[in-house]
Amino acid sequence: MSKLNSKYQYITLFEMPEIKTVIEAPNDNNSPPIGIYGHSTCYGDCKMYVYGGWIDSEKKYNSCLYIFDFESLKWKKVKLDIQFERAYHTATYYKKKIYLVGGLQYEEIMKGIDVIDTENYSIEKLKIVLGEVPGKYFHSTVLYKGALYIYGGRTNSKKSNDVEVFSKDFIKFDIDSSSSFILGGKDEDLYREKHGCFITSGGNMYIIGGYTTKGESVKISRFNIDTQRWFECSNFDCPKNELRFGYFKNEDVAISVYGNKGEEPMDDIYYYDVHGMGSEKMIKGNIKNSLMEQKTWGNTLIPFSFRNGGSFFIIIGGEKSTKPMIVCSIENKNMKWEDLKKVVEEEKLSIPQQKIIVNEELYYFLKKNNLTHLIEKLLEAKINDYNTLHSSSTALLIKAGIKKGYAIQLSAAIAKEDGLSSSKLHGKYEYLTDCEVGEKLGNGAFGVVCKGMWLGTTPVAMKAVNGALDKPEKLIELEKEATITQLMKHPNLITMYGLYKEKDTIFMILDLAEGSLDKLMSRENPKNERANITFKKQIKMAIDCASGMAYLESLRIVHRDLALRNLLYIHDDKGGYITKIADLGLSRQTADGNYTTQSKIFPKRWTAPEAGDPNSPSYLQFNTKSDVWSYGVVFWEILTKGIIPYSSISKAQDALDAVIKGLRLEKPTILEENGSVGDKVWEVITSCFNSPDKRPRFRDCFKSLTEIYDSLQEEVILPPPQEESDDGGYE
Repeated sequence: MSKLNSKYQYITLFEMPEIKTVIEAPNDNNSPPIGIYGHSTCYGDCKMYVYGGWIDSEKKYNSCLYIFDFESLKWKKVKLDIQFERAYHTATYYKKKIYLVGGLQYEEIMKGIDVIDTENYSIEKLKIVLGEVPGKYFHSTVLYKGALYIYGGRTNSKKSNDVEVFSKDFIKFDIDSSSSFILGGKDEDLYREKHGCFITSGGNMYIIGGYTTKGESVKISRFNIDTQRWFECSNFDCPKNELRFGYFKNEDVAISVYGNKGEEPMDDIYYYDVHGMGSEKMIKGNIKNSLMEQKTWGNTLIPFSFRNGGSFFIIIGGEKSTKPMIVCSIENKNMKWEDLKKVVEEEKLSIPQQKIIVNEELYYFLKKNNLTHLIEKLLEAKINDYNTLHSSSTALLIKAGIKKGYAIQLSAAIAKEDGLSSSKLHGKYEYLTDCEVGEKLGNGAFGVVCKGMWLGTTPVAMKAVNGALDKPEKLIELEKEATITQLMKHPNLITMYGLYKEKDTIFMILDLAEGSLDKLMSRENPKNERANITFKKQIKMAIDCASGMAYLESLRIVHRDLALRNLLYIHDDKGGYITKIADLGLSRQTADGNYTTQSKIFPKRWTAPEAGDPNSPSYLQFNTKSDVWSYGVVFWEILTKGIIPYSSISKAQDALDAVIKGLRLEKPTILEENGSVGDKVWEVITSCFNSPDKRPRFRDCFKSLTEIYDSLQEEVILPPPQEESDDGGYE
């Protein structure tokens, strides 16, 4: 195990830290009730906050916010609205607000996110702009770079064979944009509750123990947030649940005290050394102090890690606990109550206030090259301006022998403000730089589309947005839409990297695909790839589309222009295709999943009858159900290899009028040729044409088609063509 000393040099410790001193907090009438459990504790700006939990002696939930001031070393109690009281939730401090996620209030599971303002102590439901945060409890939440990462938990207050108990959602919630996104992972990684959890400064989120669908677990998993990858670590030596871990960033160790083994409360302590990813080590310690000798669970543990030594942690509550608050020093044998004020001293010297953020990977690079002393020099300079800090650190690195180009990159990493992304819904939008406009690909609905190169390394599509600079309000709207679109990441969506300005033109910078499906399937395709598109490949295209649309559906985003021309593709390594949904420029996200437009310009052959009928109460109202209708039409296009829907009717408006009166697409010939399998596929398509309330969800379409796809025999895979399409498929 290792830690940082005051000079930022690494020193080696030959054994795990042990508890040197334990202090019981003096009596304070405003402190949390003795024996409270299932509460949450968080820290921010020299104050510690305790909220929620169950008070067993009073048989009720705690509805007060308890605030411990590290300057006065006194507690303050504030009564909050009882409708927000709960237990088994999480509380996270960020920018003077406390974000409450989930929890249980009797048998009601709390949904969404509630926010406590620590300046006026108001509490209210947070309005989520994008996506949703489902109800859960016994979960965990960590904060990293301005986002909450919400893992695991339970979704039902009673165990039942008829309901799903374990949450399958791993959610990222970006606080500044109030947007929620579902993260991926193996199923077994996601089904856990009552586990231990902590995050390192380098963005490694550890999940330890708890309950899984198979019972109590000894499993330890690590999720790296920056790379979005799961890793397996050495298992825990015994199964435990209700674990509470606190991570000490300067010592690079996490500590857990108490918890359950099955239903039995424990009085043990564990140290988890995370220095050196891949060689983490868990060590069981001994509790030698009588103040800590209590078998309990449901407590909270808050760590305080200092660069100059003296680190300690605070334990509050626990089921049947007899101590309101105890302080445990892991370094100072002579710690006194007044030493808690060290938290205030550390806050004044904190690196984030001077905008110097050094993540794990960068620190190890500096250490390897004996450059950690540069950080201290920057601290001593007390630089608060980003540009000055960037230039100063660049100069120091160049002087130390680092090449200029690399020094500039390292300086940008050092000077980056923690928790701030380059894109926000509010504030100044940051445009991309270093984009080169290349050859023209075609003309889109909004302007010309060109190939381009971003940062000199990444081929992209550059889609001009005509008229974006004509009106300030239009530009603001475009920037907001771009912010949302940039946050959307899915393998079956065309990624938008951002906006780029060149002279009087604004470009959307997008993934560069190989072409669009309508041109791939065209009889005029010079490579005659149409003949290589087998039935199984067609089903795979529809599955990819359903997958991408299910993601948009989960975010309550309405596409509004789902058509074959807006499905792009790239070749996979097996001679098949990966389909990606494009043209998200018309997409809209709303709180209830419905979007009403005043424009009567819309793709009539693909539009659901209720949205296209002037006599319908849903006229010009688009939602995920109308997108499902469009998906049915797109699927039909895929199976007919690009035939225009209702092609016997020349005018689009006439085709829509006929659909409103009951006209439907005919069953494609290829489905007739595939017997019972074709019948199952046709059932999926026709279900999309049901009345809105009876249409399937995209995830239902995905599941049904995946089962059909898996039942199909393998086909001869033809090698993919080596050359790209001339136009890239962008319109």
